[in-house]
Amino acid sequence: MSAAQETPTGERAVFRKNSREFLVIAESEYQGREYIDIRSHYVNDKGELSPTRKGITLPPGKLNEFAASLSAFAQELEMRENEE
Repeated sequence: MSAAQETPTGERAVFRKNSREFLVIAESEYQGREYIDIRSHYVNDKGELSPTRKGITLPPGKLNEFAASLSAFAQELEMRENEE
């Protein structure tokens, strides 16, 4: 792995996205800085999870703001479903 690539430092959660993909939340480091990585993974030929290019990377200080945005979005969707 080259120095320009992200280095995973700690997997925190794995969610099944569908029959072929998983979402993995992990801590990572890039150029000496810590990040939270939320990335789509697939199961490779060896049966291991491998990352795809699909995902987002956030500085840890933005994680609570991101989680609050997701929560607000989920509440809005739930309210719409209850109105139908």
